[in-house]
Amino acid sequence: MSKPKGKISVRAAVEKIYPMLPRRFSMMRLHAEVIREIRRPYLFLDTTRRKLQELRDEGLVDYDCIDRQKSLYHKNYVSKLPVGIIPGTGRDAEMGVDYYRSADGSVNYA
Repeated sequence: MSKPKGKISVRAAVEKIYPMLPRRFSMMRLHAEVIREIRRPYLFLDTTRRKLQELRDEGLVDYDCIDRQKSLYHKNYVSKLPVGIIPGTGRDAEMGVDYYRSADGSVNYA
């Protein structure tokens, strides 16, 4: 593994941001949040996508691509990443309710 160029690596940023994303998310949103987190002026989109795929290959996250052209993804909530209580980011597009994830990993709907 190479040394990160900033204070935090791309993979660490993806691990931190993924649990905070809504159930349906776009790769562009994840990518923008990663760039903001690592504080680098530019990062290839494929780098963010590759790091997310590595997490899925290791069984840490589970998601499906629901629209390849728009780069939309759907979380399956089998994430094994450590998270605290994270408020939902608005209304869940599929279920129409607000949700948050508690420290034990359960999904709670408000």
